[in-house]
Amino acid sequence: MYFKSWLIKNHLHDRNPVGDLARDVKEDKKFPSRTNDRERIETYLEFCGACDGCMEAFARAWTEFAQC
Repeated sequence: MYFKSWLIKNHLHDRNPVGDLARDVKEDKKFPSRTNDRERIETYLEFCGACDGCMEAFARAWTEFAQC
């Protein structure tokens, strides 16, 4: 499963920063969807001007995703 799909499936309804990230990713039609390349996703988030909180949420989500 790709990260985007995993994130939405597992965190869409969470009321925390990872849930916020999941909802933002779901609405972002340009978010890299068919990849598990962490660097590519981080680069995309940085290009979009993601705040530190978003990047921290991504790091937490990625750690959980990588353990699956």
